[in-house]
Parts: sequence; structure tokens; C-alpha cells
Amino acid sequence: MLVGSMIYRTVVILIAVSFANVFSQTEKLTKMEYYQKYIAKPGTSRNALKAASAQDRKRSVLDKGNVVLRMQNTGIYGYDPWGLNHEFPSGSMLMDGCCTYYWTAAPVAGALKNGVPSFSVGTMYSARDHDEEFEPLSGYDAGYVDTEANIGIAFSDLPESWPDQWPIETAMGDTFMSVIYDASKAPSDTIYFAGIESELGPDGFPDAPCGIGVQADREAYFVVTDNDPDYGNTFASNNGAGPLDIRIDVWVLNYSNTFGNDGFIFIQKMTNVGKDTLKDFYFGVNSDPDTPEQGWNEWTDDLSIFIAPNDPHIAEKISDTTDAHLLENLAIMWDPDDKSEGFRSSGIAWAGVKFLECTYYDNQGNTQDYGVSAFHTVPWENDTQSDAEAYNLQLLGGIEEPDNTAPLSSDMYNKPYTYGPNCTWIIASGGPEHTNADGETVPALNVAPGESVVFTFADFLGINEADLLRNAKVFQSLYDNNCSSPKPPAHPVVRAQQDDHKIVLFWDKRSEQSIDPVTGNNMFQGYRVYRSTDRGSTWGNVVTDLNGNPTDIYQPLAVYDLTDGVSGAYTMSDPLVYYNLGSESGLEYTFIDENIVNGYEYWYAVTAYDGPDNWAGALVDPMENSKAKDASIVNDNTVALIPQVASAGLDKGGVVDITHHGLSTATFNAISADPFIIQILGHSEVTLDDLKSKGFTYQIDFHEKIDSIDVSSGVAETYDTTYTRFWSLVNLDNGDTIINNEIDISSEIQHVVDGFIPSFSGATWEITEEDSSVFIAFNQNSASSVFFSGLGHPSATEKTWKSYLETLPSSSIGELGGDPAVSDLWNDLELRFTDGGSVASYYNILTLYGMQEIDTVLVPFEVWDIENNQQINLAAYQTVGTNKPEGKVWNVDSVMVLDSLFSLDTVTIDTSWVFGFSFNTSFQFIPGYNNYSEVEKLHYALDTDKMGWIINLDQQDSYFNPGDIFRIYIANPLLPGVDNYVIATSSDDNTLEDGDLDHIRVVPNPYIVTSVYERVSYSKELQFTHLPEECVIRIYNTSGDLIQLLEHKPSSPGYRGPSIEAWNLGTYNNQDIAFGVYVFHVVSGGFDQGKEFIGKFAVIK
Repeated sequence: MLVGSMIYRTVVILIAVSFANVFSQTEKLTKMEYYQKYIAKPGTSRNALKAASAQDRKRSVLDKGNVVLRMQNTGIYGYDPWGLNHEFPSGSMLMDGCCTYYWTAAPVAGALKNGVPSFSVGTMYSARDHDEEFEPLSGYDAGYVDTEANIGIAFSDLPESWPDQWPIETAMGDTFMSVIYDASKAPSDTIYFAGIESELGPDGFPDAPCGIGVQADREAYFVVTDNDPDYGNTFASNNGAGPLDIRIDVWVLNYSNTFGNDGFIFIQKMTNVGKDTLKDFYFGVNSDPDTPEQGWNEWTDDLSIFIAPNDPHIAEKISDTTDAHLLENLAIMWDPDDKSEGFRSSGIAWAGVKFLECTYYDNQGNTQDYGVSAFHTVPWENDTQSDAEAYNLQLLGGIEEPDNTAPLSSDMYNKPYTYGPNCTWIIASGGPEHTNADGETVPALNVAPGESVVFTFADFLGINEADLLRNAKVFQSLYDNNCSSPKPPAHPVVRAQQDDHKIVLFWDKRSEQSIDPVTGNNMFQGYRVYRSTDRGSTWGNVVTDLNGNPTDIYQPLAVYDLTDGVSGAYTMSDPLVYYNLGSESGLEYTFIDENIVNGYEYWYAVTAYDGPDNWAGALVDPMENSKAKDASIVNDNTVALIPQVASAGLDKGGVVDITHHGLSTATFNAISADPFIIQILGHSEVTLDDLKSKGFTYQIDFHEKIDSIDVSSGVAETYDTTYTRFWSLVNLDNGDTIINNEIDISSEIQHVVDGFIPSFSGATWEITEEDSSVFIAFNQNSASSVFFSGLGHPSATEKTWKSYLETLPSSSIGELGGDPAVSDLWNDLELRFTDGGSVASYYNILTLYGMQEIDTVLVPFEVWDIENNQQINLAAYQTVGTNKPEGKVWNVDSVMVLDSLFSLDTVTIDTSWVFGFSFNTSFQFIPGYNNYSEVEKLHYALDTDKMGWIINLDQQDSYFNPGDIFRIYIANPLLPGVDNYVIATSSDDNTLEDGDLDHIRVVPNPYIVTSVYERVSYSKELQFTHLPEECVIRIYNTSGDLIQLLEHKPSSPGYRGPSIEAWNLGTYNNQDIAFGVYVFHVVSGGFDQGKEFIGKFAVIK
């Protein structure tokens, strides 16, 4: 048997080597072409799928990070012809057709079943004798496929991809029913295993055995078995050994932030759901990376290394051994010439797979950890041709010795101890009893029915060796922390608008409240603005590390940071770069870019970043949230725009009239919601539709409701009632309430409503103080100047006379009258200085304590209620001393003034004296809101309902003359049920006038070979600009033949915005046009109506 096996293997290898020699010398083939020509079995198709029901087999895309993976719930972790198989960086395939880095990958399991090897593998179209041996179980996803919505496999962040009930939520609970089939494909037994179904985490998603709840930005989950009687590891496919009868629960963790965005964590939980104990069981992954897939024969030159635990050659194998314990059990692949013919002349990424952990769980609750016990590499075309060969060679072979001890001459990196060229990897744990790298005896992995094994690994890429090693450490650290890592602030929601040669971004401030769920800290620091000209493949200039290696960090267009003392260049530890924390600029929520070209598509991203943090005693470098991979996702931080002029004939709508009804002196302003002019200050509810005027009429009303009632006095008349006042805005045309329960009347930008921003100036709910004051001197050449120090007494909470009295002992003051009426307090006041003045009621502190009678005194002015044009009464309260001035409270005074200053040989000052009047004693003045009377005296306590503000005029600095006027303006408050504002708006008008189409252009004109607008490989694009919002474009050759007809509207394939329609230079029957001159005819509004324009352009190829 052994001799025969060796002969058979030798024949296979010789045949494969013969094929390899032939094609390497004479042919340029892709891997797919090689498979079809040399490996595919007769009658098979490279792209054929097994006949399985559509609702069971599903593919979905993991695209949260910088690596994009389309995988299938059969356990196929990508397959090259499906596309997006480890695309790196994200979006690169769309831009230039390169690169992806895997052919296929899948779980692998092998064991002795009744003494006979059985080997189950999920890879698709490998060069094995048999693959695709896992089939999905139903009930673990929504049961349908929606490719556009990425619905297929169950994703944690897409609840619509979940089943109505997870199996554990059904009547079966956590029990799994396993059907066993015999060689005739007939069911031979049914076994029930309790405790198999995964528990649901707090998010309602099956909980991966790594932390509690969903840890990554996206987690995929599905379940496969290997015993499908038709398509599994069948008896017919492995010489009667039959399947292992195993179930594998698979979780794939996809991260978007810098901790893990260059790859994935795969968690494979195998459970023996058969009747037999699986002896010497191995469990792992079969990976077939290629660096890259694109190019001819590219997979044939790849080299690999493996870093074993305590690897004695680690310093020779890799360039940086820092934190070497985090690099153990790491397989690395690279392209030795760093190029892919026809695609890349340099910059080929490096691929890595890192074993993280393997744990066996027996039926008694005991566990046993296993390390990597098998690392096997094989040229792809030389893969094994039977289960026995696969088990004996690829698993029992242990960790293989390298193929090349010395560096190969073809390897520009000059690395020793390599495998290859041309490698497929098997990495597995378990097997028979053996001794590990630490000299410890590890027991055989024998898995009884109902027992399980969890094998976890990370699969990732790096832009170079340094980046790959960094990612290896990141994924090991991530896993060691229960798959949870410190997280950056939540991303802001970004909106954007384009205009002629400019764009504007504006975003909300939700990021500023982010708490890192791991560190428990809010370390938010600021925002960074990026621009991409290649649809997100790159984001500006790359930042290199301190060793000169490029990283995946880009220089932003702008940085807006908190003014908090945290700024400048921060030296990060991994990667080793200077990270810009900002310059204390202060936070902004708007960015305008005017350094752009009309018609070209730009992507913008606004990220939130934090400052240094602390995690379990370790320093955490600043982190920023990721940029989205799809700029069309709503409510994300990444947007796509094409700058352009407004569509022809557009007359934008806006506010046309504002009417106020009521008594308030507040002014309502409807600010145009143009983000190019005014900052939209971080409000998450603002959408692009909110910026557009709709032509509706709106009304703002004011309301109040009782907030609380203090009944502690026991007397209903003296209950203290407090109110909450608020305003609402209603669309009068449809009755919709747009704004409700808004109490803020002071913020300038609080809401955006259909093209305008409601804003109040001079608005108040209650009168608390003066709005403004002004002094008008009768003679501008006099020294008149009244110094007004505001309203109120410093000891009182409010600025009225009654409020001051309430600070004095009630036993001395006596009973007070009522509160002054608001309708009195809001009246503007005027102090008119006259020769004779007016009579005021006189008090001092002795008066208030009942020790002196109320008297009168002559003051130098009259007090007028200028809103009602009447003179009103006045009280004068002497604040210093108790001796009443004789006769009147003012005297003649004089002031020396500077007339001129000049210099010849000496400095001369010319001065003169100006005479006026000043107060002879310190007083506070209180207006009394009734008609003026020389004989009526205001009672200081009983008449508080007639007495209003305390007016403070400074004795020392006030000079006045007859004819001077001092005015105090009091704002009228907004009165619920009395005041309202009606706002009338107009909508956009697209009516075309004569001449509006005269600006239509074709760019570039002439079109010579290519244009700047061609962003995707092999595409052509020419643009018609300055178009009306909708129109039809007919294109003719010079013979008058119709070449193409384009409908410019939002649903058209070439729609680039309201004023631009793109054309791919193809005819209506999908042929490329010839070079020459072409005529185009534009008709606005439809096929045969509206305004018309005729022009021409040239195409030079």
C-alpha cells in the first residue's frame, strides 16, 4: 500500500510539473485559464454551480474595512471568479482592475473514522480530487437573496438579513437534529444533540465565542455540515469512508476602524453531530492566496514563510521582530518581484494568515488548547487526489520544513527559509498525541459525538511587509481582548451640495458625545476632512512612517480640533508615524472646496478622531473612524459629488414674505439655508431636501403650559405657578407640524425648514432687563453725558422695585402690593431733562422702615411712556444718606474740556470750561405707570403694582442740560396666543427663457483619445454641460444618421447631476463611434417640445 501510494503521488506530481513547465515556457495564462486547460475534469465547467436550492446557497459581501470579500455560506471564504475576493484596497478593482489576493479559502477537517481517513474541505475549484464538501443549513438567514441590498448571509448590522426566528428561538430550542445518511444516500439514523445552537447575544444576533455580543462593525454567521448525501463529503468521493458528520458554525468579524480594517477574524466552531468518535481529529483552514490574482502566471512565483512558536530563524525571516510573541503562528505570502504584468509595476500587497486559538470542549465541560500542529504548502496544481493522501500528507506531515533554506535569486526581498514558489496553505490544529514547541506532550484530539472544537484565525493583507506585521499584531491583540478593541468616536453624518467649481460639506456633532465602550472614556478631539479622486481607493497623499515605509494613513485637506491644549504632532507607536492632532483651530461643521473641476466625481469623507487614551494601563494611540466604501450610503460620513453649474433656466425659490401679528418687538428672520454662505451648525436632522424651498406657507405660534404649581402657601391667590413656553412651526398648506415644543428663541441656527432657517432677534419670553439705551444731547458741543449703570438693585433677583423690597424684612416694610403688569413693564421710557424738572415721590431707607413719611422731591427730568406718549409718575429713592436734598436733587456744575493740543518748540494745551448740571445725591429712580401728577405720592409698598424698573444713573459721571434726552428701550416679549409669524415661500422655477440653452457645451471638445472624466478602466466619457433639468439629446453624424439618443433625467445611465449628461461614445446598438465631427440636438422638456439647441463636437481617436 505504501509503495503504491508513493508511486501514484510521484506520477501525479510529474504530470503536474510537466504541465507547469509547458505553460511557463510557452503560455501566458491566468489561474482560471490554467484550471480550465489542465485541471478541470472532463464534462465540468469552471463556473458551474452545484444544483442546490437558491434559498440555501447565498453570497454576500463583507466591505466594512479596507479589504472586501464576497463569500458564500457554504464555507467558501471567497472564490476569484465571483470577484471581490480579498480586494485590497477597497475599490481598486473598479479603478484599474487590480488587485484581489485570493483564489479560494475554506474550512478543512480531517480525522480517522473507524480507522479510515476522512477529509472534508470547502474550497471551490481547487486542484483537489474533490472540494465544496460543505453545504449550508437553512434557517440561519432571511431565506432570500437581494444582491443590491447585500442580503443573503446573515449580517449583524443588517437585521433584514436575519431569519424571522433563529433556530434557538423555535420549539427545538438549543437542540439540533442531525440526520445520518448511509452510502446509498438513505437516512440511517436521526440523533438529537442538546446545547448545540448558539445563544443570542444582547443584540439579538448569535453570539460568537469571543466576547459578549457583537464586537465588530459587521459579523457574518452561517452553519454548514459535511454530510449532505449528494453534495457533501460523500461515500463515493472518498472511497467509502463517508463524511465526518460534522457541523461548523462560522462567524466572520469585519472591522472598519484602524484596529482590524485590513482583514477579518474567522471563528469556526466544529461539533461532532455523528455517531462515531473522530480520532486524531484536525481542524483548520485551507487558504490559497495569490499576490495578486491579476496578471499572467502570477500565482506561480509567490513565496511564503511561516513563523512558528519560538522560531529560531524569526530575525532572518522578517524585518521587524518587535513584540515577536504576537507574530507566532503566522503565514506570510509576497510577490518576489513586486509587480503584476499588465497591472502594477510595483506596490503589490502582502498576504497573511495568523492562527489565533484552537480549543477542544468535551461533554464534561473540560477544555484543552491546541496549537498549530500542521502547516503544509503545496503548489496549487499539485494538490492531493484522495482523502487518505490529504490526511496523511497535509495533516500528519506536521509543520513542514521550508522548500528553500537560502534566498532565491528571484526574490527582491532576499528572504531565507521560504516555501514555494507557488503555494497553497493548510493550517490546522489537533491530530494524534505529539510534543509541542515548548516540549509539552499534547494529547490526541479525539472528538466524541456532541463535543466541539473552536478554531480561530485572522486573514489579512498589508500594503508592505511592515504593514502586514502591524496587522498581525493588531489581530492577535484584538482576539486576546475578546475581539473588542478601543474604538474611535462615532462617525459624523455628512451632507453635501455642489455648485459651479465648488462643493460644500456640512456635518452633525454626534461624534462629540462618543464614549469608547472599551476604555469608557470620551477622548473626542476633532474632525478631519478628506478628498478622493479615485472613488475611495486613495484619499490624498500617503503618510510614510519614520522608516520611510508608506502606511494606510492619508493627509487630510483640513483638521478642526478642540481648543483644549491637545494639539500638534503625536508620535504613534503602530504604525510609527506623526499623527496630526490639530492646531487648536476650534471645531467647524462646514468645509468648502473650490479647488476642483466641474464634471469630475469627487468623494469626500469627514472623520472624527480622538486623542491618546488609556486602556488597562496601556497607552492607546489616537483613532479615527473609517471612511465608507460606498459613497451612496445615506446617513454616513462619505459622500460623492460632481461640481457643476445650475441647470439651465433654474430660478431658485425662497422666502417671499413674512407677516407678524401681535405685540412683541421681536424680529423674525428667515435666513436662506445656503450652506455656502452660512454654517449649518452640526444638526443631525438636516437633509439635502431640507435645503430646498417647497413653495409652502408656514405659521409660527407661541404656546405656554403649566410646568409646576407651588401650593405651600396654602392660599390659592398666592400659589407660585411656573410655566414652560415654546413655539411651533406648522405648514399651513398640508397641516404638518414641522417644529414643536421648541423653547429656544435665542440660537441663530436651530432648525432648517425647506430652504430657510427660522431665527429670532430681540426675542424674549419674559422681560428681565432693558434691551438697549441711548443718550441724545440737545447740544452736541456740550459736555452732556448720562452714565447709565443698568436696571435693578444689586441685592434683588429681578430688576423691579418690588423685587428689591422683597429682600427687606417684611415685618418692617409691611404688606406689599401686586406685581407690575407686563403691559406696563414693556413700555419704552424716555427721561426728558428740562429747566424745571418734575416732582417725584421721595423715599430713603428710613422711609421704607416706617421711620419717615413719604415726601416729594424735584428731579431734573420728566419720565415719559413713549409708546403711549404720556408723562408718568416717578419715585426717587435716595441710596446714600437720609438727609433729603433741599429743593431739588441737582446743581449747576462745570467740566474742563480739551479744545486743542499743538506743538512747535513746546507743547501747548488749550482748554475751556463748560457748564451744566449734575446730581447732588445718589438716587435710584422708579417709574410709576399712571398719569403724571405733582401732588400724587406713590406708596413704596402698597403701590408696587404701579411701580416698575429701578433706573440707575451714576451721580459722579452724569452731566446734563435742559433738552437732553435719555431713552431706555424694553423688548416686548413673545406672548402665547397673541403673537404669530406667517412665512410665505416660493418653489424652484425651471421655466426656460429664450437664450437659456445657449451656454450648452460638450467637454472635452475635441475629444482626443481620452478625457479627465474617465474614472473606471476601459470606460469612455464625454459630457454635455449646462443642460436644463430634463431634456433629450440626439446625436448625428455628418451624414445625418442618428447615432445615439440620450434622455437627460435622474434615472438615466449618464446622469451626472441636474446640468450634466455623460455619454460613453457608444451608438444605440452598443458599437464604438468612429472619429469625426458630430452634431447634437437638444430639446428641453421632452422629445418634441420645449426650447432647442444645436451644436457640434469632434472625436479624435
